[in-house]
Amino acid sequence: MDAAIYSEGLRLSSLGLACHWLWRRTKIPVAKGYQQMPYLPPHVLRSMYSRGFNVGLHTGKVKGATYSVVAVDIDGTTGGEYVKEYLPKTPIISISARGESWLYRYPDGVAHIGNRAKVRTKDGTKIDLDIRGDGGNLAIPPSVHPSGVIYQAAQPWTGELLSAMPVFDTEWIPTGPVQAARPTMVQATDDARRMERARRLCVKWQTSERGSGHGTDTWKLAGYLIHTLGLSEESAYEAIARHYNPRCPTPYGERELWRKVSEAATKRRAGR
Repeated sequence: MDAAIYSEGLRLSSLGLACHWLWRRTKIPVAKGYQQMPYLPPHVLRSMYSRGFNVGLHTGKVKGATYSVVAVDIDGTTGGEYVKEYLPKTPIISISARGESWLYRYPDGVAHIGNRAKVRTKDGTKIDLDIRGDGGNLAIPPSVHPSGVIYQAAQPWTGELLSAMPVFDTEWIPTGPVQAARPTMVQATDDARRMERARRLCVKWQTSERGSGHGTDTWKLAGYLIHTLGLSEESAYEAIARHYNPRCPTPYGERELWRKVSEAATKRRAGR
C-alpha cells in the first residue's frame, strides 16, 4: 500500500492538484505551515516522502496549482440528502470510512472561501456537512484511515475528470447559523499547542503490562486527549501511537490501538 500511496500522490501532483504528505494513517500534514505552501510539483513531493505516509490534498486557492478545489464533506444522512438535492454531482469523489468528500473547482474572482463545520440552516437545523476551503486539508485515496480502511475514489481521478468538476458556488450552502471554523492560522496554532500538550502527557502517562491495566491506561489516556484536550480521534491516535504505545511493555498493534482510541471517543469523559 505504501507504494500505491506514493505513486498516486505523485500522479495527482503531475495533474496539477496541490498534494502533500500526511503522517502514517492520519489526516495530519507532515509539513508545518502547509497552509502557506504553494503547489508542490512531483519532484519536490518525491523529495519529501518517507515510507508509510498518507497523501493529502490542500484545499482552497493554492498558488501554482492547476486545480484549486473546495471539498464538501458528507458525514451523515442529512448531509447525503442535502447534496443530492441541492448540489450538482461531481466526478471527483473520495469515499472514506465515515462518508464521502465531493470536490469542486474553486471559483474565479472569489477572494476567500472559509472552512465551515457542521453547516446549519437558517432555522438552526444541523446538516452533516463540512466545507473545506482556503487552508483546508483532506486525506485522499488511497490513504489509509487509522481504522485500517482504505480511502477509495468513486472512479479514478484523471485530468479529464478534474477538468469536468463543477465550479463551486457559495450559494449552494445554507447561510444560517453555523459553527464556523476559526481562521486557519489561529486554528493551526491551537492544534499545534494541543498536540504538544498531548505529547507531554503521553511521555509521562503510566504504563502497565497487558492484563494488569494496560488496556485501561490506554483507554483513559485516549479519553483524556479527546474529551478534555479536544483532539480528534485521528490526532489522539497519532499522539498515542508515536509517544505512548512504544513505551508500553507490550505495545498494541495499529488496528488494536485504533479500536481502543475509537472506544474512548464514544464514552463519557475519561479522567485519570
